[in-house]
Amino acid sequence: YQRRVRGDVIQSWESLEFMIYFTQTASNVLFCYWGQEMMQIQNGPYNFELFTRVLQWGAMSPVYTNYGNNWDDDNIWQLSEPWRSSIQKALSLRNQMIIYRYTLSWIAWQTGVGILRPMYYDWPWEVDSYNTSEQYMMGPSVLVAPAYTPMSNNISTRAVWFPSQVAKEQSEQWYNCLLYTSDAADEED
Repeated sequence: YQRRVRGDVIQSWESLEFMIYFTQTASNVLFCYWGQEMMQIQNGPYNFELFTRVLQWGAMSPVYTNYGNNWDDDNIWQLSEPWRSSIQKALSLRNQMIIYRYTLSWIAWQTGVGILRPMYYDWPWEVDSYNTSEQYMMGPSVLVAPAYTPMSNNISTRAVWFPSQVAKEQSEQWYNCLLYTSDAADEED
């Protein structure tokens, strides 16, 4: 499989949204290991919220490359709160998933199906699966829906598409690994 890191991405909310789309659809042309350079804009202006979102998304990508440059304020350990702890949580989750990610690499080698895949790979009969360019599956079991817009009143929200009830009847259950809730618990409330 091809491995490629796209260099020197100018960070913006629009470029983050495009990176999410581009990285998952790279699997369509057998680029299973596509990554982006995740760095602050050289010599500022710095947007720590955007940088945090880029690194959170990058933690759920096949290739993670965070460049800490002496002239930029993108060394994670030097960031202030809440940015540093948010990034640390994302990287911790990435590390906790090492066995799963390793397994996905083996599956990609065996089957030709990429590690990240657009929603339409798993639900091609669902029309809406073709309109979800900012979320994807990491392997068959993890749905990733990164935040890609700025917060409003210190809250970040976004819509997430889930397959229809037909898919749920096939004994699939969704679980939020960041909030530790399941869709069954959500439906009861």
